[in-house]
Amino acid sequence: MRRWRVGTISMGILLIATGIILMLSEIQGFNGARFILRWWPALLIILGIEILTYVVFSKEEQPKIKYDGLSIFLALFIILISTAVYGFNTFLESGLWQNFM
Repeated sequence: MRRWRVGTISMGILLIATGIILMLSEIQGFNGARFILRWWPALLIILGIEILTYVVFSKEEQPKIKYDGLSIFLALFIILISTAVYGFNTFLESGLWQNFM
């Protein structure tokens, strides 16, 4: 039987949400990087919900939580990198970089 590792569902949800936010920011023109940086604590909320869900629905008497540390790290890394790239692209498109020349 395969053991559930806490963090994999959180990573999937966060990657989908980050992609949607950044895509909508390109289409709608709002600052997706600022939105992500403001709402990053949602990662902790989603991870906490996943942990509680695992503990409540586990069939074990004393459930042991095994974290998928790589998934959690990758989710944070991808969100930070994509936000930085989006912010840098916005900076270049705004023309503000010419003030530094």
